[in-house]
Amino acid sequence: MRGDAARRRPVRATVLAGASLLVALLGVLDYATGTELSFAVFYVMPIAWAAWEGRRRVGILFSVLGAATWHVTNLLAGAVASHPAIPYWNTATRLAFFLIITHLIARRREAFDAVTRHARTDMLTGALNGRAFQVLVEVELERCRRHGRPFTLVYADIDDFKIVNDTRGHAEGDEVLRLVAAELGRALRTTDALARLGGDEFAMLLVETNAADAALGVDRVRRRVEQVIGTRGWPVTLSMGVVTCETAPASVDALIALADRQMYEAKAAGKSRSVITVLADRA
Repeated sequence: MRGDAARRRPVRATVLAGASLLVALLGVLDYATGTELSFAVFYVMPIAWAAWEGRRRVGILFSVLGAATWHVTNLLAGAVASHPAIPYWNTATRLAFFLIITHLIARRREAFDAVTRHARTDMLTGALNGRAFQVLVEVELERCRRHGRPFTLVYADIDDFKIVNDTRGHAEGDEVLRLVAAELGRALRTTDALARLGGDEFAMLLVETNAADAALGVDRVRRRVEQVIGTRGWPVTLSMGVVTCETAPASVDALIALADRQMYEAKAAGKSRSVITVLADRA
């Protein structure tokens, strides 16, 4: 998800800075202790950290940096070899060792990320699943309670989706779901979130979004999605229930239920539209 990528950027910057500092510190210690004591194994620490947090390419970068640092400090410390090629051979073997470590750790991280992603996302559309979405909404509820930050929840349903499944088959119905999810996701900011709650129903979390902005933005997104759908010849539209929270509801379930009711109001009013309500403290 795009939001996940945005959250990783500061982590990656921290890893780059921290691992670079560790490699530099190890280089200084390696030089200060001379050639008799080997610090090669300690370079694994920043390399492993870089490979886990920064992923494979960052791990490779620090493998090369660690091997190069070891090589330079060894030469500066006055290491003597029986043949001029030996220091380069030793550096190459250390680099190979570091790259193997990077590969193993990166593979482990990729497997971990895959399991985490599968636990949080809908496999058909790539959107978040209901459980992961509820966690994000709970965070926004707490921000609203503590700091009065408004946010908006949108509940969207694909009108007449059953017609596509019945007349064109479930494979084409799945294509409708994937396209709707892709277009809804494309319209969101990196701080927002999209989830598939089941069947042909989607939900969007729009952080720091008041009622006026939500009314304009949601209708614009709906029209855009319907336009793209129309180019494919699918006889479907979107109905949306929109709830802007200026004050927090009792629970996430209560909020989603309210947005669901607003969505059904949109369907009852003729489909292909949105119905918005605002939760505000009237006292």
